[in-house]
Amino acid sequence: MRSIKNADAAELDLGDSNKHHGDVVNLTPQMRITDYVLVLTNPWASLTQSQMELSISHMSTAALAANDPLSLHHAIMPGAKVGMLGKIARVLNMKEEELALLCGLSRSTFHRRRQDRKNLSSAETDALFRYSEIFKHAVEVFEDEGEARDWLRSPQYGVGGQIPLELARSTPGFNEVQKLLTRIDHGVYA
Repeated sequence: MRSIKNADAAELDLGDSNKHHGDVVNLTPQMRITDYVLVLTNPWASLTQSQMELSISHMSTAALAANDPLSLHHAIMPGAKVGMLGKIARVLNMKEEELALLCGLSRSTFHRRRQDRKNLSSAETDALFRYSEIFKHAVEVFEDEGEARDWLRSPQYGVGGQIPLELARSTPGFNEVQKLLTRIDHGVYA
C-alpha cells in the first residue's frame, strides 16, 4: 500500500496510477475505508479510462484484483453510494434511470435516493456490480468499448436471441452472458 496514516485523518497516496498520478485522497473518520481504492499494486496499468472508473467504486481494489468472492460479498453488502450508479451508467453510455431500472429501482425511488444521498441496497449494489463485470468482460473480449456496448445492447443468438444487458438482471442470466462471452473469447460462439 502506498500510504495510509492514522485512522482519524488517513491519507491514501495513489502514487503511480494512470489517472491519479501523485494525487492524495484524505479520508475522514466518518468514511468507510472501502469508499476509496486501496492500491496494493498498480491494477490500472492495462485498463482503459472506463474500466478504471468501474474499478474505482466503494469496493476495494484488493477484493476486485484478487477476485475474492468473500471480499466482494463484504464490499457489496453495505450498499454502494447512489452516485456510483451514475458513474457506471456513463461508462455504459446509458441514462442513469435506465440502469437504475435494470438494477431494480423505480424512477421515483432512484431520484429520492439520489436527493437524500442514500446508499443503494445490497441487492441493487449486487446488480450494479454485475453490470460493471459484464462490461469489463465484454471489453476484454471485443477489445473495444464501443463494440462491447453495442454487443451488450443487441439480441444475441448464443443466449436465445435475448439482449445481454436485460438478461443480466438475474444471476442465472448474468452467468449465461458471462459464459457466452467466454465462448466468444475462445472462438466458440454458439
